Amino acid sequence: MIRGVPPVDGSLPGPEPVEPFDAWMAEKLWVFNGGHAAAAYLGALGGCVTVDQAMARPGIRREVRQVLVEAASALASMRGDDRPRDLDAMLARYANPSLADRVSRVARDPRRKLAAGDRLVGPAVASRAAGIVPMALARTMAAALAYREVTDPQAVTLAGEIDLVGPAEVLEMVSYLHPGDELSRLVCANYQDLTRRKVSL
Repeated sequence: MIRGVPPVDGSLPGPEPVEPFDAWMAEKLWVFNGGHAAAAYLGALGGCVTVDQAMARPGIRREVRQVLVEAASALASMRGDDRPRDLDAMLARYANPSLADRVSRVARDPRRKLAAGDRLVGPAVASRAAGIVPMALARTMAAALAYREVTDPQAVTLAGEIDLVGPAEVLEMVSYLHPGDELSRLVCANYQDLTRRKVSL
């Protein structure tokens, strides 16, 4: 165990200052995991089986990239940190066919992924606080509400709740978004587009 602070003369090689763990986890959750979830939920709407299949569709890839841009911007605004992030490397990882990442695995437990502060709602709320309209994040949240995987108990329960009380009330219960909130209205409008008009991706 190293006690005290490392010597400043470089006589103890190896240790170097790093970003606090909580900050690193927030970045991973909001940016990388948020984009991954977007690829899965949008891919599910498009009938894709794996995430790389979803990313092969130009419309989905563009939407996922915009989710990354919005989440990174929200994080930068919240922290006052505008350092560049390699979004293209994240997109390449999602699109890697050798991972064979199933949409049903990545999209699993939509209720948890729509929780306040989690990978979709957290950056969307932070975006609104920064004066950014999170169009792609709202669309992804709508796609998560529309997720209908019959082997996923959370998805089945969430679908039943939406059928019973509607998406705005479910967002209030799950994401703590008031039905009159601008973000809630944006998500619900996207939900109607995705489910009623069958918007193609």
